[in-house]
Amino acid sequence: MTDDDLLIAVGVGLGLLAIARFVQSNPAAGDDDLVHGLAAAIQSAAGRAIGPAPDASPPVASPVAPGADPPAAISIEGDVDVVRPVWDEIRPVDAESAFEVTKRVAWLLRGTGAGLLEKPGGENIVAWQGHSFAAARLCYPNGQLVKILSDVGAGGANAPSWQIEDIVDASRYVPAIDPAFP
Repeated sequence: MTDDDLLIAVGVGLGLLAIARFVQSNPAAGDDDLVHGLAAAIQSAAGRAIGPAPDASPPVASPVAPGADPPAAISIEGDVDVVRPVWDEIRPVDAESAFEVTKRVAWLLRGTGAGLLEKPGGENIVAWQGHSFAAARLCYPNGQLVKILSDVGAGGANAPSWQIEDIVDASRYVPAIDPAFP
């Protein structure tokens, strides 16, 4: 996946958040107002102006095809600006709400291989979809970890972050799961 593909994936997620915020705050907007307001909201959320559409190019294959072995190294370029819009929406105060941020960021970055870290015990774990997950870490298919929230838990800052950490056993990687699932 190229940097442009990653930006597009993150932009789509930011766009969805912007659409939801705009529609909630402007229930009586007309079609023209809606289009212009959404464009402005997406630009604001993305922190950059939206330029002309790039030339059409052939679709890029997923970095990990279904059933294929994951590559040995995954690109985990990113930063706190990927986490912050989701954090702004959730405003976590404990491990459970921190995980709401984590599973949404994993879903936004799923095209890069980002997933969740299965964590069978310890602090800041959340049970969901039959697994026990780390509340604030992304995991990649090769076991590379990224801590996306710092000082997690009740009374902690639960602040946005992007800290690349050690590699763990790759069997603890769980592909991103749609956060819409209960």
